[in-house]
Amino acid sequence: MIRPSPVAVSSPDRLPENPTLEGPYPNPFTTRTTFRIGLPGQRRVRLIVYDVLGRELARIVDGELPAGWHELRWEASALASGMYFVRFEADRTHQVRSFLKVH
Repeated sequence: MIRPSPVAVSSPDRLPENPTLEGPYPNPFTTRTTFRIGLPGQRRVRLIVYDVLGRELARIVDGELPAGWHELRWEASALASGMYFVRFEADRTHQVRSFLKVH
């Protein structure tokens, strides 16, 4: 599995009303991409990356996070070029985003 970088947290004045996944950015990317999630309050969060066959490649977050905006940088230089998916879960919110790795 590819391991994520540490979490960067900021708490701007305006938090989302519901748990939110933004990004990934840049998209497409070459070696590293960033996922931005917003939480209105402390939540149990899962952020997992999958390949097109549904195999789990990285568990970026699997635990409690405080309210705020969280930027999670993922180093994926060892992966082949192709399409990948990230699944975000927090409370009853489930979101999936696709992103593309290029060389």
